[in-house]
Amino acid sequence: MSEAIDVITEETEVSTTELACVLGITGRRIRQMAEDGQLQKVSKGRFLLADSVQRYVKFLSARRCRRSRC
Repeated sequence: MSEAIDVITEETEVSTTELACVLGITGRRIRQMAEDGQLQKVSKGRFLLADSVQRYVKFLSARRCRRSRC
């Protein structure tokens, strides 16, 4: 695992496994979302935490809106 993070900033990077843990989904789902362009890698298996969480929230909101025909 990565070393402990004291402060989370816009530049905080996390691994696929760490991001999956934060979002409550599997590492495989993280990789699928990256392949689909819903999440953006900064390098192999690394993601910006803040950007990824924001993108995931937008993804969920859009999916919910499509289901309820917002």
